[in-house]
Amino acid sequence: MVSIQTLLDSIVVDLKKHFTELKTCVVLPGYIETTELVEVHKNTPGVFVAHVGNGEITHVETGQSDITLQLVMYLLVVDQPGEADGIANAVERERVAQDLLSRLLTHMSASAQRWGMAEAFPATAIESADVHGLTNNFTPHTRDWRLGTAVLSRAADLYGGNDPISRLALWAITWEQKLRMGENRLADIGADQPPEPQGPDSTDEPLPPTDVWVAVNGGEPQVITESDRKTGQR
Repeated sequence: MVSIQTLLDSIVVDLKKHFTELKTCVVLPGYIETTELVEVHKNTPGVFVAHVGNGEITHVETGQSDITLQLVMYLLVVDQPGEADGIANAVERERVAQDLLSRLLTHMSASAQRWGMAEAFPATAIESADVHGLTNNFTPHTRDWRLGTAVLSRAADLYGGNDPISRLALWAITWEQKLRMGENRLADIGADQPPEPQGPDSTDEPLPPTDVWVAVNGGEPQVITESDRKTGQR
């Protein structure tokens, strides 16, 4: 059965495939708790993915639920002037960060991104914000979940929290994505995939009864409709 963790893992797999220059690409929670921060900063550019909340939940006819997930992807680039393949200075750091940011946003929006999962709806409401200012104790203006407690606390994990470093670029890409979860009751009757729910502007109407041509006792063909068949007429 699909889960939120399944989606997070699929996102990481997709990003590793399309952005091979990333030195780190992982699901953030747990990873940061088991990895020294100095190692995190040595291995950038890096992308860190996290689930930070949920929005609307809609029950659908298959018995499943369409759950709107609130997701964040952090892009971290840190200067490493002493490393042979490291970022040399602030100018190069910003160039690398802006190039990756542009490509990540395009990758997410231009391809109706579902991360290779049939159960995922396309990513929507994609936004980005520079959260580097948090390292200098600037107070954020938290309009909504995108710069809420969960998003900012995860960012603090990456830049060092109470002992921050300043030689970094740190962006938060936030988006919403519906994920169909739960057991599909229609699977037992041969429906491998649940039908897409109709939108509020849908004009779909039921199809008319299907005509069935049959021959009765070797005689002339007769027309029997689907409604006739169900009621036992003709």
